Amino acid sequence: SVASDEGEPVPDNEKENEEGKEVEGGESDIVVEPGDVLEVSERPLKLAAKSLNTQLDQLVGIITSAKTKFTYLHRIVISSIVMQEVHNRDVVQQLIDSSVQNPEAFE
Repeated sequence: SVASDEGEPVPDNEKENEEGKEVEGGESDIVVEPGDVLEVSERPLKLAAKSLNTQLDQLVGIITSAKTKFTYLHRIVISSIVMQEVHNRDVVQQLIDSSVQNPEAFE
């Protein structure tokens, strides 16, 4: 924690950057402005794909190891979550396969 102008401690999650904007976690070395174009490398995409696959595997494992029957509502919610995770995985894989390097590289 740091002290505010009045000398009271300010929680880390309420710190502000030099422009007065709140910064998550209190500190940031990178400031991204609207309209900035960021280069995308393949490595973070591959890490994201690996993470999504792991999450999907864990989700399927939880579902298949459940000892109780799911209610109709639970089945609908679980189905929606699985479909969203599969979609996320497929989109990231498509970005990797297409060698996307720039967020503006879309049709």
